[in-house]
Amino acid sequence: MNRFDIDWSRAPVVVVRLPARLDEPGLRAFFDEMEQGVHDLDALFVVMDATALDERPDAVMRRLAAEHQQALAAHFSARDGTVGEFIAVRSRPVRLALTAISWLTAHDRQVFATVDEAIAAALQRAEQAGGAPGGRTP
Repeated sequence: MNRFDIDWSRAPVVVVRLPARLDEPGLRAFFDEMEQGVHDLDALFVVMDATALDERPDAVMRRLAAEHQQALAAHFSARDGTVGEFIAVRSRPVRLALTAISWLTAHDRQVFATVDEAIAAALQRAEQAGGAPGGRTP
């Protein structure tokens, strides 16, 4: 199982470092940890560090990720909460594609070349939303 590294120290900004390769057990373990960790948050600003990812996720991984993302959005929508996604990915064509998809779907997603840029944007967005990072462990 390929593990995700989840850093809750800046919650509601949560930094997730993806492994080089995704597999279903690792993805499901990540979803479980996220669901446990967000239950008492009113806002969530997820930084996805995909800079180590070696391969494009297959259709099954993309479907599972989309379902999880919808579940998180529904959780926060029911609580009048805020969700933002900040993705760091090395490939310029992938960044452009993700940005275009965000525009078409009106999804609150921003794409960056480095994880430091993504974290800075997430921290700024959290502050603007009134969710000053305080950090915690789930």
